[in-house]
Amino acid sequence: MKFNYLMIAAVLFMTALTSCDLEDVLDKVELNQDVTVNEIFEVNLTANDPTTFSEERTFSTDVEGLEITKIEISELTYTVSNYSGDPQNLSLEVWFGDNAEMGGVTVDGAILENGSSDLLLLVSNLILTSWENYLLGNPEATVNVSATIDEVPVTFDLALNMTLKVTGTKK
Repeated sequence: MKFNYLMIAAVLFMTALTSCDLEDVLDKVELNQDVTVNEIFEVNLTANDPTTFSEERTFSTDVEGLEITKIEISELTYTVSNYSGDPQNLSLEVWFGDNAEMGGVTVDGAILENGSSDLLLLVSNLILTSWENYLLGNPEATVNVSATIDEVPVTFDLALNMTLKVTGTKK
């Protein structure tokens, strides 16, 4: 008798399993993937150049096969390397998008001697949320870096490193 109940339960389970389309279930599962963005800005200002530097870079937030529903910036750091010059003061500004209206982060007295800093520690939650919303709506996003240095000539590499936690469902 016990065997009959187990057999009936197994048949019912298999019937229920085959009536649900497994592909439909998998399409609804949220997936997370980290996207790493590393941009290196080579700053080379000669004695005749102005004491400012500004550059824009475009990067992709797209993950193949994923319908993105959320983007979180989990890491945003800058690193100065290969520094050569006499200037002692650097003012650095970083923002996303075509203009700085959504807010940016400014670092006065940024580390010049081959050091790095965590920019997320300097950003308000409001600005961080506006950046993440911008990235969600722009699979080809732009990041802007502007620097003012107290004197030229100067040469250094400025690396901007970002890790995005991308969440979405299968396309």
